[in-house]
Amino acid sequence: MERLSGNGLDQVERFTDNGHMGDSATKQDIEQLGQRIERKIDAIDEKVDVLDKMVGTIDEKIDALAGSVQREFLRIDERFQKIEERLAEHNRNFQSIATILERIELRLSQMAYDIDIKELQKRVARLEERAGLNQ
Repeated sequence: MERLSGNGLDQVERFTDNGHMGDSATKQDIEQLGQRIERKIDAIDEKVDVLDKMVGTIDEKIDALAGSVQREFLRIDERFQKIEERLAEHNRNFQSIATILERIELRLSQMAYDIDIKELQKRVARLEERAGLNQ
């Protein structure tokens, strides 16, 4: 026969292998044991209720945190879209500036060519004058 003990419970013999109650346990002992077990179950139920409330609170906090994180990601996404729009505008401006610079470069190169031609014309005129070809 085995005896149960611990947690303030009186020792009560367990059922024997053949299913009969041991000699030292009385009906009153079993009723008291049942009442103690019932109180312990009630205490466990209360603790489970507290844990359920805690889990509910934790779930609410997780949901609130998830919502906050989502709002922040959306805000960051909006900022990146604005930055991309500004970069696209800057790229258009740079392309416009590049086009203007190409035109200026073309005009300057044309002017240099014109200046070279005028200088060469002056030289040819002087040479013709020296050679007496000027009439």
